[in-house]
Amino acid sequence: MSGFKPQRSSAGGFLAASGGKQIGNAPATMLSALPAASIVERTVEVKKSPALIFLNKTEMVDLIAGPGEALFRVHKSFICNKISYFDKMFNGGFKEAKENSARFPEDIPESFDILIEWVYSGHIRFYEVEVSARPESWNFLCFYALAEKLGLTQLEDRALDVYRQSCKAKNATFSMDWATRAYQITPQGSALRRYAIQVLVWRFHTQEDLGFNLNDHFIKAMQSDSDIFTDFMLALLKHVKVAIPTDPRVTDPRIPATKCEYHNHTKDEDCYKFRRT
Repeated sequence: MSGFKPQRSSAGGFLAASGGKQIGNAPATMLSALPAASIVERTVEVKKSPALIFLNKTEMVDLIAGPGEALFRVHKSFICNKISYFDKMFNGGFKEAKENSARFPEDIPESFDILIEWVYSGHIRFYEVEVSARPESWNFLCFYALAEKLGLTQLEDRALDVYRQSCKAKNATFSMDWATRAYQITPQGSALRRYAIQVLVWRFHTQEDLGFNLNDHFIKAMQSDSDIFTDFMLALLKHVKVAIPTDPRVTDPRIPATKCEYHNHTKDEDCYKFRRT
């Protein structure tokens, strides 16, 4: 017994017994009744993404530090998001924005190395203060000066706390040259200045037996910077109780301080007021 075997059409589909073309289970006559738009091929538009879609995440900028022009190449998005100083510099109408490069000849490369490490990690590099012949881990004052310049107040505060903790752990204090330098790199009212002055006042009161003359430190401070002298005296007054001074205009013999305080004669010489008879 022979059954019907559909024959394949050269155009695709099968030929039905009636000779009509059949696609799948639907006869061609049924398909022809459908709207043309339903069976024609549609062109699908594919939106092509630009090859540099992540450019803003990978664009680099160059920071050139020190007289030796050490080069630090960093992600623009990272440093601009972290530091508003660079955001204004590289995203504004400045020369640096056009060149994607900025120079800092007055700052040492080490400070930028530590800064960039903080930008990427969020942590300040381990620090140990100078003790005896062993130098400090990195130049604290130079790094603090850079943070001050860039307006990174919280980074300044963190760095100073790291310095203070190391000083306490090592039982170390700074030299007068350090204090002078601290005043040179900071503006009036700076937290670093307040710390330096407080340490000098503390040493003046509590460390008179350390084998070095604290008065020499005070004299150096006065000679090196008038701001140090002024701040030191104002801070010292907060910790020294002084009796109300006598009015120097008073000449009352009942008040010892007014007798011969402003006379040139020696203690052994007679005063014209109190001549011996």
